[in-house]
Amino acid sequence: MAQQQQDNSKREKKGKHEYDYDLVVIGAGSGGVRCSRISATHGAKVALIESFKVGGTCVLRGCVPKKLLWYGAAVGRLISESHNFGWNFDSFREDLKKGDILSWERMIDNKNTELDRLNKIYLNNLIKAGVEVFDGFGSFIDQHTIQIETNENANHSAESLDFEENSKVILGTPQGKTTKKTITADKIVIATGSWPSLPKTPGIEAGVMTSNEILEMKKLPLKHGIAIVGGGYIAVEFATVMSSIGVPVTQIYRSDLILRGFDDDVRKTVTENNNKAGIKLHTNTDVIKIEKSEVTGIYTLTLQNNKDHEGKPWTIEVERVLYATGRKPNHDTLNISKLGIKVKGGTEGENGEGGIKVDENSKTSVDNIYAIGDVTDRIMLTPVAIHEGHCLADNLFNGKDRKIDHDNVASAVFSNPGASSCGLTEEKAVKKYGDDKIDVYVANFTPMFHTISKSGMKSMMKLIVERESDKVVGCHIVDEHSAETMQAVAVAIKAGIKKSDFDVTIGIHPTAAEELCTLRTKRS
Repeated sequence: MAQQQQDNSKREKKGKHEYDYDLVVIGAGSGGVRCSRISATHGAKVALIESFKVGGTCVLRGCVPKKLLWYGAAVGRLISESHNFGWNFDSFREDLKKGDILSWERMIDNKNTELDRLNKIYLNNLIKAGVEVFDGFGSFIDQHTIQIETNENANHSAESLDFEENSKVILGTPQGKTTKKTITADKIVIATGSWPSLPKTPGIEAGVMTSNEILEMKKLPLKHGIAIVGGGYIAVEFATVMSSIGVPVTQIYRSDLILRGFDDDVRKTVTENNNKAGIKLHTNTDVIKIEKSEVTGIYTLTLQNNKDHEGKPWTIEVERVLYATGRKPNHDTLNISKLGIKVKGGTEGENGEGGIKVDENSKTSVDNIYAIGDVTDRIMLTPVAIHEGHCLADNLFNGKDRKIDHDNVASAVFSNPGASSCGLTEEKAVKKYGDDKIDVYVANFTPMFHTISKSGMKSMMKLIVERESDKVVGCHIVDEHSAETMQAVAVAIKAGIKKSDFDVTIGIHPTAAEELCTLRTKRS
């Protein structure tokens, strides 16, 4: 790697300027990696700065490790639902709760091995493209100058992380003795992503986990269970994983229906399925205090719900607490305010704590500085960051004029069964077109597998159609393979598919997805 960096330092700059690099990218997540690599393949001299490991949230502490654990949990679900198919694992659920048949440690170890493999692939691809990778923490000196602080004792292997309770590991912050250097660039891209956001609940400092720490949890809380605070997709997904491997799960959400932002039929179906899976859900509920016993290590959460318990606080006791209460753009320590880079959410004349403001070309309020991915808080999804990074690289260094399209971006929740969406929710379709200008088609049914398993799980398929044009403007699915189905549907919606196109398509039988081709009755 050092030799590659030395060779890259001699690379000719693409632009005519006095700076060290054509482009410096701060943050080696999915968006930053794509932007830097594609820019380098277009001939730019590129430096990439990362304070942890190349790969970012999605690859190292988000989508990928979570999905790997979801796969592991799915094995347990299949076994526990196998009795009616003739398999004799009748004591499986009880054995799982006892901790006798699942090695959580082995699952985590194998997950980390895979993450290290992916990290090396990302790093090698960058080196092959000619990107110079700096291991350190970047911040602005001025609009063309970046200071890099490097922790001399950094250890970035997955095994080196210790996220146990009371750990003070903060990724992205220099710790211990550091060295400093500065580099300059004609153009700079901020791609520092987002970070878990915690409320100021009394006692929250007593070792609660976020989506970072739970991925390295050393021991399953099988006896007293886990409390998961939050109702978004991260909370729902970890509730699914934990409950599927025998952990008692209590989910606490301050509003009345989980998965805010998704279609109401998705939200209701996922809630019903989670209840059948044994997840205890407290809605319209806030955690007002957290206490931890120094003797037993048990957490006592004081809850407040004005609709239940006559408005009086009550308590629950659990072994672990996970907070999945949202993420915020990660730009606090970049010194962007000194440059005048505007941030969303501020009052007049002041910056807020939201995403960095950018135009349609990802340019900030400072002419040579750009921002992509979660740090802009446009759509916090990995494929969106990759798309933004690729478009920007093409525009800056390949003479293109690619416009970033944030319409009809599909998304998925890896619940049990999974949920996925593309296009408008019914609520947004009504707001855009009017209640009398759309047609809604919905099917709720028991999927074939669960007609035998008798688990009670339900699937849901929904199409929302703009009546005059017959165009499908929204599709929403709850089903075991909903994400795989939705990826194909998303292409069709992007291409302008009409309801009549679904109607004339012959479905594949027997599948759940064929229901999309047989929806005929409009919901009144």
